Amino acid sequence: MTVSSQTNNATFLGNGVTTVFPLPFRFFSNGDVFAYFIDSTTGASTPMSLGVDYTLTGAGEPEVNGNAVSVLTTTAPLANGRGLYVERMMQPVQNTDIVNQGEFFASTHEDVFDRLTMLIQQANANSQGAIRVAIGDPEPSRLVPAEQRANLLMGFDSHGNPIAVAPVAGSASALALALASSSGATMVGRGAGTVDSSLTTIEAMNADQNLELDDLDIRVVALEIGAVVMPAIIANNGSATARNITLIGDSISHGAFAINSFMHSWARIFNRMINAETGGSSYGFTNWQTLGSGATETLEIHDVSFGGPAWGGVSASSAQAAASPTGAALRAGGVGSTMTLGLPFFQNLAEMHYIQQPGGGTFTIKVNGGLVATVNTSGVLGRGVSAFNLADAGSGYVTVTVEQTASGIVDIVGPSYFSPTIEPVFNNWSETGRRLRYMGEAIISSLMAESSTLVMALGHNDQGDADADNAYYGEFVQRITWLIQYAKQYNVKVVVPDFCWTAAESSRARAELRRLAAETGGLYINLPKMIFSGGIAVSTTHLINTLKMWTDGSHPNKEGHKWIAETVARAMGLSCATKRDAIRHHDFWMPLPLASSGGATNYEVTAASSTSAYRRTGDLISVKVFVKKGENAFPVGSTVLSASFNPKSELNAAQGLFSTAYVRTDTGTIISVFSCGQGGAITLNVLSPYTTEQMFSFSLPIFAGYV
Repeated sequence: MTVSSQTNNATFLGNGVTTVFPLPFRFFSNGDVFAYFIDSTTGASTPMSLGVDYTLTGAGEPEVNGNAVSVLTTTAPLANGRGLYVERMMQPVQNTDIVNQGEFFASTHEDVFDRLTMLIQQANANSQGAIRVAIGDPEPSRLVPAEQRANLLMGFDSHGNPIAVAPVAGSASALALALASSSGATMVGRGAGTVDSSLTTIEAMNADQNLELDDLDIRVVALEIGAVVMPAIIANNGSATARNITLIGDSISHGAFAINSFMHSWARIFNRMINAETGGSSYGFTNWQTLGSGATETLEIHDVSFGGPAWGGVSASSAQAAASPTGAALRAGGVGSTMTLGLPFFQNLAEMHYIQQPGGGTFTIKVNGGLVATVNTSGVLGRGVSAFNLADAGSGYVTVTVEQTASGIVDIVGPSYFSPTIEPVFNNWSETGRRLRYMGEAIISSLMAESSTLVMALGHNDQGDADADNAYYGEFVQRITWLIQYAKQYNVKVVVPDFCWTAAESSRARAELRRLAAETGGLYINLPKMIFSGGIAVSTTHLINTLKMWTDGSHPNKEGHKWIAETVARAMGLSCATKRDAIRHHDFWMPLPLASSGGATNYEVTAASSTSAYRRTGDLISVKVFVKKGENAFPVGSTVLSASFNPKSELNAAQGLFSTAYVRTDTGTIISVFSCGQGGAITLNVLSPYTTEQMFSFSLPIFAGYV
């Protein structure tokens, strides 16, 4: 056998179609070949996985007519403009043992020689990237030892030999070396301290966190949610009422100070993590209430407005609040009171939750102005729900209006949003100011009956009174006991993240939280001990000024929300346990806000999965467009389809403009070209009328700095 090729590597450029790439070199085994995706913009390389991203054929095969028969086949076409780099990289060993006076097998000897030739080629390829002296120059001296050249620049003496040179004081080079040194972090300020002091604190916190997770006395190492969730049950109205993953919490879990709850609250990050585990895509219960105001205002996925007689709340200690899954309700002011929810059409189904009670009134539900339900709230005190279908108004947006139409009491808890798939749903029944002490036994039983996993995040607002007041403590203990009782009855896994940040370990309220986890065989996550260990004094100042992850003694900021979500996910053993992974790989499809000025509407208005939409997919923005313009073909010329991405998705593309063509499959004629600007402005330019609809999809790189 021969080695005719003089190279051990090859580079290819994708065209969006090709998957088969002949290699110009031989190789003995698949383990000798390594492949990498190359970013054509940055030049960054990403290792490919054999058997996942590509396969190989030709291992050990001889050349045919002087050419290798080696082939690499990618599992998917290499994207247009994306690079592929393949190299043969063998271990520098010789494993063939030739026995003295043994038989002579030509192929065995040739393999040995061929391997040596390949190793020489490999060494030659590596040396080609080295800095070399000019032809005819003498060999330069070696570098001085590492300790003599540390934090210095490389220069050359009068003979051209390398020497270590100190940079000019005050120069950019001097600054760069100083920052790159082991003490560089002490030179960069952060808040009242330096990057070094902040990193020291975080490293200590992470070390404590890892120790705590190792030392947690839990009977279940990882709650494999997908295995314990019961099969979903679909009610006659088409709404999913499965055994779900339930979160009950206060303003921390409601999303206070996350600003954009959809992107940054720990509960919505956790929502994506749960969906990654179960394969679901539902959004679940969504509180109607906006938290804060001005710069600290925190918004959910929907926008809420009110009209007619003024709405009010019910007392947290009332029977109605005790019957509510959130511990709260919004009471209509009378006939004509309206609550309007505007949201992207990213879910197909919805439920409106309310309080059923003696003396109840009547309300209607309208979707985009059309009546879909009339509900009478009169009956025995308890929770009520009305299910209905959502629909796109045409531009990727849906409006839901609740209006009291007959006298009586109308208490609204809020909406839930679901995908049409049979799946467990994450419901965040959190409410600002909520206390466990006021939960009723009936609602505890009801929530447990519909849940496979309960995340019990209440206690922060109870802790002070429970520790100081015996009567309050007794009521608190009773709720813990009910939770234990019904968790056992319905076989519910219980996770208890402790949010009593500055309470002592000896707190009897916190002891009850530990009891809840212990007696249900669940998981207690001691978050306060993770941030106040190693001799660190328990204080609000430490939360705000040192850790810089809280806005006050109760509420985390964006970084704090991220930390909570990731810590809870890791403790539970979820496969998706970072915010970056949750956002970049398990995000919701967000409808494109179609511009009314262009006159285009979504072709499909009843299925959220078929509407024009986009989402993060790794380092890319995936976009799909399916639009029409009345009953006629799009006219020749430009039509603005979308002015921008939805601001709540906090997304920009990395490049200013991207364009591609829509081609007739029968003739190959380009009939339209569309372009997408950095912020999501999409314009369609029709060259030749053809169809009443336009359908295309593409991907854009995400702008650096975006989640």
